[in-house]
Amino acid sequence: MLTPTVENTLKAIYDFGGYATTEMLCAWRPEVSRSYQAKVLQILTLEKYLVTRPNLRYGNMPKVYQVTGKTCALYGNPNSYRKSVHNETYVRRSLLRSLFLFRLVGSGYPYEDILASNEDRVNLLQQMAVQPAGLPAKMIYGERSIQIEEYILRKSPGSGGEGLTILHTHKPGFSPRKQLYSLCERYAEISETLDPPPSVYVVCEHEGDAAAYLRAAKNRSGSITSNIEVCSLGADLNTAQKQQKSGSNL
Repeated sequence: MLTPTVENTLKAIYDFGGYATTEMLCAWRPEVSRSYQAKVLQILTLEKYLVTRPNLRYGNMPKVYQVTGKTCALYGNPNSYRKSVHNETYVRRSLLRSLFLFRLVGSGYPYEDILASNEDRVNLLQQMAVQPAGLPAKMIYGERSIQIEEYILRKSPGSGGEGLTILHTHKPGFSPRKQLYSLCERYAEISETLDPPPSVYVVCEHEGDAAAYLRAAKNRSGSITSNIEVCSLGADLNTAQKQQKSGSNL
């Protein structure tokens, strides 16, 4: 039986994509000691709610934690992709998003304003009069399935402005311009329906990619690209992981 504090930590890791490090939890709850957060992760690992994954860039020390099938089943999604073994690019992208979200909530942003599941995103947008045909979708086994991959925030994490924000995490190795334009196409009808239209917040690993998104936004007119914010967290993520390598046995 997990204590409420430990279970709340597990739920946050699951909600934010399934990956976490000790430093991310410290950013989420800075008033709690690092040793306590490390203990929570150890408890969840011993109970098989988490597994350690090797740090793919800095060697084979197990410093990154990932949710397991047991966790996914606990939250009603036993077949969730969060439990799968992912490649390095996927893990890095997930860690960047997790770091951003843990920091965001740690800075005072309301946890409940982060729509972490596809179901919650779809329900909210339909409540706001967006028709199913206008929602992002994929073809699965020949059928159209609504899939909103980006996290939806109820207000801007940067300016704090009203209106929804689409949180996009850059895919390493792919063109920022093409990713932004694809985002615009997938959310075109949502942008036309909502007033105010949604803004976009892009999380990147490198500053060069963040700058490329801003350049791409200037070269394409539209309500989404007119309200875009970016940040780069790669240096912070790498620093945290190096600190783990030199100062922790997790």
